[in-house]
Formats: sequence, C-alpha cells, structure tokens
Amino acid sequence: MYNPVGKRDPFRGLFMETGGGARSEESSAPEVCAEPLCRFDLGDLTVVAVVSGDANPLAMVEDKTGVGHLVRRNTKIGRQGGKVTQILRDCIVVTSFVSGPDGKAQPNKENMCVKSDVRSAPVLDLLGGKDFQ
Repeated sequence: MYNPVGKRDPFRGLFMETGGGARSEESSAPEVCAEPLCRFDLGDLTVVAVVSGDANPLAMVEDKTGVGHLVRRNTKIGRQGGKVTQILRDCIVVTSFVSGPDGKAQPNKENMCVKSDVRSAPVLDLLGGKDFQ
C-alpha cells in the first residue's frame, strides 16, 4: 500500500514547493501570488490559443521563454496581482486592482488577444503542385 507521507505530490509543479524558509526583507509584505504566471509582466505573455464554446473555456498563454501555460477564469496572472476574469472567443480579460488617487482600489481591465499570424504557410495544391494564397 502506498504511503504518501513525506513525499512530494507528483501532480504539483516543482516551483510550487516553496514552503517554510527564512523570508527576505523585500518579502515582508504579504505575497500576492506564488503561481508561475505571477513572475511575468503581462507584456511578457502572449495569448497563443483560446478554446471557447464550453462552460469552462480555457486559453494558452506563452511566456517570453516559450513555455506555454493553460489559464482558466480566476487564474492569477501577472506581477500586478491580476486574474483572468473573462475568456472570450479570441481574447482573455485580465483584471488587476490599482490604488487610485483617493487611495481606493480601482479595477484595471486589460485585454490580451490572440495575435493573427501575418505570414501563414501557402496552401499547396497536391494535384497541380501550385501554391495558393
């Protein structure tokens, strides 16, 4: 019989295992997010694909190193403490809260859309051997 006591959960990422340890001076404030997507600015992430038309739509974003991450609604994303609030047909909406001039938290919505590929591969006619564009 398998005993999981003292063993790492195989379904969690290696970077999620950051429990305990001494805290640095910079991290004395409460940590907003410990997920891998919170290490990137929203400008460093690119929406690659969106799967909509389902009760639980999902999207894939790619970071600047080329690693893809799946996101759903309420996934925390970005250094500003944002989260995915909507997944549309070709965009995701990330909402973060920033403090306004009066000190109150104001929602800041940012759309991240799939970039259309301008250079698509030409279609090849297999019978005639001609390229179509």
